[in-house]
Amino acid sequence: MAACRVVGFAGLILMAAATPDAAEESATTWLEQGYQRVAAGQSALAAFQQAIQMNAALPKEWALSKRTDILFASLCSEVGLAYQVLDKTKEARELLQAAAEAKPSDITYQLQLGELHWQMKNYEMGRQAFEAALAVNETSPTAWHGKARCIQNSGEPEDALKAYERAVELSPKNVTYVRDLGRLVYHRGDLRRALKLFQDAARLQPSDTALQCEIGWIHLHSGKIGDALAIFLKQTKEARPDASCWFGLGTALVRLERLGEAVEPLRKACELDPKAPGYWRDLGNVLFLLERYPDAAEAYRASLAIEGDQAVVWDSLGNCLAGVFRWEEALAAYATASSLDPMGDSWGNQMHALNEVKRYGEAVQVGKKAIALGTFDAKDLSKRGLTNPRFVYRILAEAYIGLKQYDQALAACDLAEKASRQADLGLYHRCYIERGDAHVGLGQIDKAREAYKKAMRGDTDAAVARRRLEGLSKIKTP
Repeated sequence: MAACRVVGFAGLILMAAATPDAAEESATTWLEQGYQRVAAGQSALAAFQQAIQMNAALPKEWALSKRTDILFASLCSEVGLAYQVLDKTKEARELLQAAAEAKPSDITYQLQLGELHWQMKNYEMGRQAFEAALAVNETSPTAWHGKARCIQNSGEPEDALKAYERAVELSPKNVTYVRDLGRLVYHRGDLRRALKLFQDAARLQPSDTALQCEIGWIHLHSGKIGDALAIFLKQTKEARPDASCWFGLGTALVRLERLGEAVEPLRKACELDPKAPGYWRDLGNVLFLLERYPDAAEAYRASLAIEGDQAVVWDSLGNCLAGVFRWEEALAAYATASSLDPMGDSWGNQMHALNEVKRYGEAVQVGKKAIALGTFDAKDLSKRGLTNPRFVYRILAEAYIGLKQYDQALAACDLAEKASRQADLGLYHRCYIERGDAHVGLGQIDKAREAYKKAMRGDTDAAVARRRLEGLSKIKTP
């Protein structure tokens, strides 16, 4: 019999889903139950969610049809919140707006509407809703806090600061308000005040490991790496440490150049919060520095699966793939990075990868496309362009050398030098390797020798220049 009842119940559900009349009847039943719960002053979210899942349109129409009912605002609110929980924000917004308009003297509905706008990233409309609540009750800490968040995300930090401070003044023991004020103060650079705020919040809620780690992050950014490390270590030993504790521990170890030890804490952070792209990115960065390229590529891909428009991560992925000679995949990653950020170094990296596989002509074409973008001008932000044009010119010279077009290579080196001077970066030592190679191609050994000597004076690639210089001794001059 039990099996029959299960089959019969499943059959009823299938019939309700397949037959519009049955679905409407079932949804109506749930709406009636919800009405009774609202009338009794109880939450009806579960009942209204059931109704929405059975007939997505009916609950909204039903609630709005009750306009003359004394419970109209409450019904719109409860049904609207049910839609919100189910991520149907358009319907939720219409209902919560109706509730707020029906009872403008009850700030509950304005607060709900403001939170929904916040969730939808409609910050200006959210601000208006919270201000409407404050017009009714200017001492509502919830309204001040909601307004502060909307203002902050609208790019008005001074006004946001005042609103947060008012919320904390009205509710000084609310951990969320104190923490959010601390975060804004921290991002504005007042580390001393931020530290005090986080310490106050931590005293109010000592079991919150994430909150405790906020203090660790302030120590870390204040240069007190030992103090930060001690806090992160302590918090990771708690029963259920937040992912940020492990991330903080890994970051502190990186600052101490203990890269090998940093891998596992960073990986643990990724496991606890797999939807945090920054965790995966930083894990990838450490693995890359350890030359564990396949593992680094996996971490970068995990980051990009969450947030696919990170040009720097695409470029880093390309570097990993180039490190294991997977050139086609590397080229695709660099091309994506260049499309996302035309101003970055991915053009040069793409060209270098093409040179490595001896596709010099393609490298030249990519270089010309990049150069056509112009040079970034910090004084005129309306004009885009390359932020590091000398790099592109240097790799262009490398491509011309591969094509044995040595005069053009030297011309590209001259342009790289000019770009370096214009950017106040001084002598471009690395470019003198390409300049030397071009002179060798032209048989100008003395000039090549001088170029390699200049390259050796730089901070990078001095060993490469030295080997080139030593190789000149084997070349017989006329």
